[in-house]
Amino acid sequence: MQSPLKRFFWACSGATISILQKKECETEHSKYVGIGAAVFLTGVLAAVSASYAFSTVFSSGKWAIAFGIFWGAMIFNLDRYLVLSIRNTPPSTTSTWKEKILNVGGVLVIALPRIALAALLATAITKPLELLIFDDEIRAEMPGLQQDQAKEFQRELETELQGGGGQTTLAARIEKLREENRNLEKEINQKQEEQVKARQAAIDEAEGRANLPAGQGPVFEMKKQNALDNEKKANDYITRRTDLQKRNDTQIADLERQQQEAAQAARTKSQANDGLATQLQAFSRLTRKNPVIWSADLVFMAIIWILEIAPILTKVYSKYGPYDKALDFEERKVYAQKDREFEELENDIKTQREFYQRQKDVLTKIQDRVVLGTLSVTDNPILDSTAYKDLENAKNVLIEQATTGLTRTSENGNKDDRN
Repeated sequence: MQSPLKRFFWACSGATISILQKKECETEHSKYVGIGAAVFLTGVLAAVSASYAFSTVFSSGKWAIAFGIFWGAMIFNLDRYLVLSIRNTPPSTTSTWKEKILNVGGVLVIALPRIALAALLATAITKPLELLIFDDEIRAEMPGLQQDQAKEFQRELETELQGGGGQTTLAARIEKLREENRNLEKEINQKQEEQVKARQAAIDEAEGRANLPAGQGPVFEMKKQNALDNEKKANDYITRRTDLQKRNDTQIADLERQQQEAAQAARTKSQANDGLATQLQAFSRLTRKNPVIWSADLVFMAIIWILEIAPILTKVYSKYGPYDKALDFEERKVYAQKDREFEELENDIKTQREFYQRQKDVLTKIQDRVVLGTLSVTDNPILDSTAYKDLENAKNVLIEQATTGLTRTSENGNKDDRN
């Protein structure tokens, strides 16, 4: 009697326990225990991995565990089916290179799709486990990632504030307005310098620092009038640019307020964005920046891949053993038995049809003789015709009733014979 644990691992491997526990299959016990244990452990790792992944989605640990167990059971069944679907074939007696290559190609056609699916399942199992193992490092990386995300969110919000079609950020617009104010300030200063020069020319003329005597001549009057005209134009020029500066300052203040609001909203959004996808992104940044974590990630993923693919490779490349022979024998025996049952059923149907036809032929002959004998005793043609039709109808009814009754009797007899 085999131990319950061994029988459990046999069931996990997809083997037929009733065949595997036969004496001639004892040499196969360890192989199928190993395959079943690998499949079972893969399901357990999948359950743990999914429980952690779902814990980032659900606030309730019970729901996370429930969905993790469901995921683990699903992965377990998929792995078990992948192993179960691979059947070993008897060794080939051929020795030519062409036939050997064809045999290897056939094995690869069977194995590669299953190995690819197993690798995909291994990746789905590995990532949440890596997040659990490198949780401290990921938490340390999260602030930098959230800061970068906040900048991206801020750019998106600023684009929305500009109507969705803005090509520049708020900061760029603020800088543009400030640059415009600086240019206006330069123009104002330049105009004020021109005012000072015009005033100084009139003062020089009045104080005698010009070519003509002080306070005399038409040049003084001309310079004085020119200074007054330039003063008026300069005041108008400076006033317009001062108004533009004030309007720009108002726009700058409004844009800075929008910028601060967008930055605060982006920070809030980035801090709340700490789900599974963000953790995976942070872990990806870590593997790019830290060679040690990259190496550990590679080794850990290789271990899970090997654990996931090992049962399939074991089943594909193992020799055709006693269990495979016994399994083929049982299947052929079932096929042969079902073929015999089907053949017997076809023979019964054929026998019933032949019996029905013979009974119908016999009854038809008897009824024809009765009708002919009855018609021979009358000389009236009309009566003969009418009587013939009536007798013909009666004959058909009798044949139908008789054959139906005989067929039922035959079927009941056949059933009694089988019982």
